[in-house]
Amino acid sequence: MKEKIRNVSWRLIIVSILMFSKIVKSAFCSSEKRALLTSRRAFVSFEKEKMWCTERNGTEDLRLLGICGGIGSGKSAACSILSSNPQLFPNVVRCIDSDKVAHDIYSSNKEVINEIQEAFGNDVISCENGELDRGELGKIVFHDIHSMNTLEGIVWPHMKNKILNLCCKTERSTSFDSNVHAPVVVIEAAVMIDAGWHDILDGLWVIESSESTQQQRLNEHRGLVIQDVIQRITSQRMRRGIGNPDEELQNGVVTAIIENNGSIELFKQFLAKTWEDPSSWKQSKHPKLQ
Repeated sequence: MKEKIRNVSWRLIIVSILMFSKIVKSAFCSSEKRALLTSRRAFVSFEKEKMWCTERNGTEDLRLLGICGGIGSGKSAACSILSSNPQLFPNVVRCIDSDKVAHDIYSSNKEVINEIQEAFGNDVISCENGELDRGELGKIVFHDIHSMNTLEGIVWPHMKNKILNLCCKTERSTSFDSNVHAPVVVIEAAVMIDAGWHDILDGLWVIESSESTQQQRLNEHRGLVIQDVIQRITSQRMRRGIGNPDEELQNGVVTAIIENNGSIELFKQFLAKTWEDPSSWKQSKHPKLQ
C-alpha cells in the first residue's frame, strides 16, 4: 500500500514538473515573440525615418524656406526677424542653422569622420581624443578648391539628410490647426544651391549686400581683418546664388532677392513685403492657404 502511494506521488511530481516547464517555455516564447515584434517595429520605424530623411515625405504640410547669401550679408539677421515677429511672419515654427547642423555632424557622426579621415589622412584626427581636428582640416580645404569639393561631397548629403530629419520631427511634434497659414521652417545656409538643397524648398531667398557693407559688418561684429574679409567674400563669388543671384532668379531656382544695405527696420520691411508676395514662393507654395 505504501509503495503504491509512493509511486503515485512520484507521478504527480513528474506531471507537475512537465506542466511547469511547458508554462515557462510558453512564457519564454511569448516574451521572445514580443521582443521580435518590438525589434521589427523598431526596424520599420528606422526604415521610415530613412525614407522621410531622403525626400520631402513627411513634411508635406510644412513650408520650407531657404535663406542664403554671402558672408556678412545678413542671413542670421533675416532668420532672427522671421522668427521673432509673428504678426508679420505668422507660423514660423522653427529656424535651422546649417552651421550648427554641420558642427553636430563633425562632432558625432562617425561615418562622416571615417570618410574624412580616409580622404585627408590621419593628421585631421586629434591624437588626444580621436575627434576631428577642424583646424587641421581647414588648413587643407581652405587653400585647395579640389580638397574643399571633396569635403563638401562627403558632408553635404549628411547635412541635407539631417535637416530633413529635423523638419520631419518638427512636422510630427507641431500641433497646428490653422486653416489660414501653413507652418514654416526657415533653413539658413550660405551655400544652398551648390549643395543641392534647393529642390526640397518651397522658397529660396538670397540676401544681398554691397561688398563695403559686408566688410564693415565682418570687421565690426567678427573682428576679421580686411584681408581675410576680402578673401572670404571673393571665394564665395563662384557659388551659385551668391555670385549670380539674378541668373538663378530668372531660372526659377531662387524665388526672391532681398537687399540688406540699410537699417534693421528697413530690412524687416523688405522681408515682410517679400513674404506677402506669392511670386517669392514656388507655385502654390505660399504659406497663406486662403
